[in-house]
Amino acid sequence: MVEAARVNVPHAAFEVCDMRAYQPVDSRKFDAVVSIFSLFNMPTSAIREMAFKMAHWLKPGGLLVLGTIDFSDVPKADGYPEDPHDEWLNHHFMGNVIKDNVFGVGQWISLLRSADVALVDAQGSVFKTGDMVEPECFFIGRKGDKDALLGPYPSPHQVDGLHRHYTLAGIERYIVRNDGFLDTLLCTAQAVRRLSGCDLSIAETNVNDDGVYASVVATQALDASNDERILSELSSHLDRDAAKNNIVLVEPSPFNDTVHLLHEVATSFNCFRIHHGALLRRAVKYLGQLGFTQFQTHILDDEYIDFASSVDRVGDAAKLLRTAFIVKGANGDAIEAALRAQIDRYFENQEHLGGHGERIGFQRVALKASRYNVRSGPNIRNQSCESE
Repeated sequence: MVEAARVNVPHAAFEVCDMRAYQPVDSRKFDAVVSIFSLFNMPTSAIREMAFKMAHWLKPGGLLVLGTIDFSDVPKADGYPEDPHDEWLNHHFMGNVIKDNVFGVGQWISLLRSADVALVDAQGSVFKTGDMVEPECFFIGRKGDKDALLGPYPSPHQVDGLHRHYTLAGIERYIVRNDGFLDTLLCTAQAVRRLSGCDLSIAETNVNDDGVYASVVATQALDASNDERILSELSSHLDRDAAKNNIVLVEPSPFNDTVHLLHEVATSFNCFRIHHGALLRRAVKYLGQLGFTQFQTHILDDEYIDFASSVDRVGDAAKLLRTAFIVKGANGDAIEAALRAQIDRYFENQEHLGGHGERIGFQRVALKASRYNVRSGPNIRNQSCESE
């Protein structure tokens, strides 16, 4: 099919890849993204991830075109297992029984809105062949001017104090990380200081004798302490004699599976939810006051918490995520029980829809803030990494 497309449209570029691993070349943005019947065979967490990624790929005003099935009108196949949570079903399709995610129309509209994509049109049709009747739905959404990776939207009314009820700092040490993003975002030949929100320890590479750095990287720092104090401290370690300074803040993405599980439980216990997108947007505002003028967001390669070697993966995962909540006693036990239920449901959804059943996603984004130091000369913005 791709070869035929290349022949028929020779001026266009076509490639085959895993949509979840795809990264546009040079972070380019598109006028439109089209996805027709390609998402409902994925786990719910992957659908959520793809919605934010597709929104991130769009230019402001760009269009997202989606085609899906209204499974509320699709009969279940008799004699096959049923999902007690109604997240997937077995149904007949062209003489076969297949399993699909029943992510509904209302869920799609809400999810797109949270990624700053507003619904502008929706249409339905019915596909018939033989005895099979398939109700189809098509959406057209228009991307707003907000950064999808700093969602979900709308923002909470309260941002201050969101770290009082739970924090991710203690969980960070268990993440299977991928630090390759530094090679893309920074000139790693420069002095780089890394600050971890896990224990606020410092790892240093290529350290200057005077203890200042061209760039600072902080992971999970904003939810561990007062964010303005952390940002001020990071800025104080930058070398103002460098042509360019960078602060890179690494925080959970709006489609982070671990955060989603914590949010589901936090909501049921009336705990404040950490909104990492709102914290990053506050960081942009504060760093702007410190002279940073250029901001970019990047999706990091897949990261996760691995439970492959666990005998009781659900129980062990619940105990680990329980440590994020700053509560004790009976409330702590109740939170752990609620986490077990949510995690069990998560693993089941992954297994039935071709996902990973031995790990929980911990997807993250990086916000890169750059400041050009005037004292370094008038042509700083055109200098290469090597000259910085």
